[in-house]
Amino acid sequence: MKIAVTGAGGAFRTRLALALGRRLDLPVIAEDMDGVITAELALQRGANSHDAMARLRNDCLDQGLSWLQRRRDRQLEVGAFVADGFAFDLLQRWLSNGTGEKHRSWFDGLVAECRAQAGVLDLIVMPPLQQASQRGDKRDWNSRISHIGQLESQALLRGLMDEMLQTPRLYLPVSAVGEEAQIAQVVETLRALGLLSRPVAGR
Repeated sequence: MKIAVTGAGGAFRTRLALALGRRLDLPVIAEDMDGVITAELALQRGANSHDAMARLRNDCLDQGLSWLQRRRDRQLEVGAFVADGFAFDLLQRWLSNGTGEKHRSWFDGLVAECRAQAGVLDLIVMPPLQQASQRGDKRDWNSRISHIGQLESQALLRGLMDEMLQTPRLYLPVSAVGEEAQIAQVVETLRALGLLSRPVAGR
């Protein structure tokens, strides 16, 4: 069984992936995107010359391609798994930060690799974004702006998957509040797909 949990920040993707791994007795492949995120932050800060900006974009490209390779190798190594994020999370990031526009030939290859990696999955799960009040954030202007950005990322990611993938997807509704409710829906979907017949462990 091969499951990926995807979604923008604020969807508690990692928490759900870890919980599913425990319940289904599957290894969890960690997100491991520190290098990608560091390169993106540097690109967002910018540089004072065209050459320097080109180097920042190339670093984003290199970090992303390295992450894809590590993820592919890890998935082959463990066989069955729950993955915290998958290739389309990187694709969404590259579309958002402009890396794809500056490296069109590489970007086309990234799309093909993302589709190939998604093609081996049995199910993709996207938990809902939590409202700021549910996360315990202050309801100030900055948190609202941040939430809008998260909504945009979530919508872009979902649109990409709907347009490009045949892999079964489960978009958990906002009404699925809490880890237990979300796990129950995932388990029900796995049974409906014929991927799960054994009892599932408790907490």
